[in-house]
Amino acid sequence: MASRTESALGFALVIYVYFVQFDFSWLLFIVGFLIPDISALGFLVNEKIGNVCYDAGHTFIGPIILGGLALIGAQYGLLAAALIWSAHILGDRTLGFGLRY
Repeated sequence: MASRTESALGFALVIYVYFVQFDFSWLLFIVGFLIPDISALGFLVNEKIGNVCYDAGHTFIGPIILGGLALIGAQYGLLAAALIWSAHILGDRTLGFGLRY
């Protein structure tokens, strides 16, 4: 598991790439940053489902696949989404919120 320092450095790198390298939208970042927390709605069903849903929304598998598809097809909207999702995960891990399982 990555340390909080590694997560903070990863967060800073993703922010740099998002804003400096690609000059993506601040508004899109602010709106999209909390979207992965929708996965916590699984806790409305029960704790087990909640943990699985939360982990699914907070692993790097999704952003990596999304980012790969974005780069293959030159779809910069998908790349922005992948970077925002990654920033969210790294921000959570920087604050000490890890995966449930």
